[in-house]
Amino acid sequence: MWWGARAMVVLGLIFLSGCAQQNELPPQAAGDWVLSSVARSGVAPSSAWGRIDPAITLSISGNSLVGNAGCNTYSFGGGSGSLTLPLTKIVATRMACKTASVMQRESAYLDILSQVETASVSDNELVLRDADAELRFRRVTP
Repeated sequence: MWWGARAMVVLGLIFLSGCAQQNELPPQAAGDWVLSSVARSGVAPSSAWGRIDPAITLSISGNSLVGNAGCNTYSFGGGSGSLTLPLTKIVATRMACKTASVMQRESAYLDILSQVETASVSDNELVLRDADAELRFRRVTP
């Protein structure tokens, strides 16, 4: 009986570890990016995000990610390995933004970014997606 219960616990842990799938960011994602549009489920994509001043940025290098969310800076370190998705432990500064709308936009961006499940790079565009949203970035060229 004791072995049966132990086997069920082990099988349950194996099942749960399969649910917490982690995807690595593609190597082509390395570099500097600026947000160009945001789309959410049931809402038309908005390129207005790409005209925000200051721009929302994302820089990927090795196993770290840093950026500016419009008002505050943020970062994520992947530890000793590569960057994996989702980016659940993003750290951000907590400065007060000029307006409530900037603060709301920044909060929405960081919320989406922390739930990203997949990433793809094509030409000079980085697309980060979760089940309900999509962030599109264009590469910053020197």
